[in-house]
Amino acid sequence: MRAGAQCSFLPARECGTARLTLSHTAPRIRRFQRHFFFRNTMGTQAPSRLPGKMLAAMAEVSTDHSTSSRVRLVILILFFFSGACGLIYEVVWMRMLTLVFGATAFATSTILASFFTGLALGGAYFGRVIDKGKSPLRVYALLEGGISVFAFLMPLLLAAVTWIYVGVARQFNVGFYGINVIRFFLSFLVLVLPATLMGGTLPVIVKFFARKPEKLGWHVGHLYSLNTLGAVVGTLSAGFFLILLLGVK
Repeated sequence: MRAGAQCSFLPARECGTARLTLSHTAPRIRRFQRHFFFRNTMGTQAPSRLPGKMLAAMAEVSTDHSTSSRVRLVILILFFFSGACGLIYEVVWMRMLTLVFGATAFATSTILASFFTGLALGGAYFGRVIDKGKSPLRVYALLEGGISVFAFLMPLLLAAVTWIYVGVARQFNVGFYGINVIRFFLSFLVLVLPATLMGGTLPVIVKFFARKPEKLGWHVGHLYSLNTLGAVVGTLSAGFFLILLLGVK
């Protein structure tokens, strides 16, 4: 309704005041209506009517979300194979330690003691390191790279262990149990280092996935189960197939 129609029944002076008030108030009302309409229809109006900067921001957020999902999927697959490789190393190194100790019981005890000690040390140490603001993916890549280096060097390291304890046995009469203690500590020192790196992978990768505290338990359980499933696959493949096909023939 126009101002003239609204104030036709008022005296001339009051009608003029009413027109002046409406002339100042109308632009504010129109701005409020445009703002209110934009806020309530932003989610339903056509994308072509949105501002260019807003469309670019929405596209960037969508791209970042899809990229993040792909990265998470790749990391989950790598973490599965990480668990498989860890148990393949354990089975193979236990067979190699059998050549060092000459008895499976001593080799098994050494490999279990070194692995569980390394897993505990790695989880405790790298869990604190990653809480200081380090990049989880970078630390995880360095850990996996260090494990692979030890995998390549392990034959040489165990050969050095054999050379050291044979030299000690020739120089000193330490007896049966004495030489086994020397073998144990030398082998333990060699194996505990890669096991420590393996133990650091779980807290580091959990730090990358568990961004929300309320989902921490779900992420830890999901990652640990996936890594354990990979460990089962690695143990079966190494014990029944890989050593036979690649290590013997």
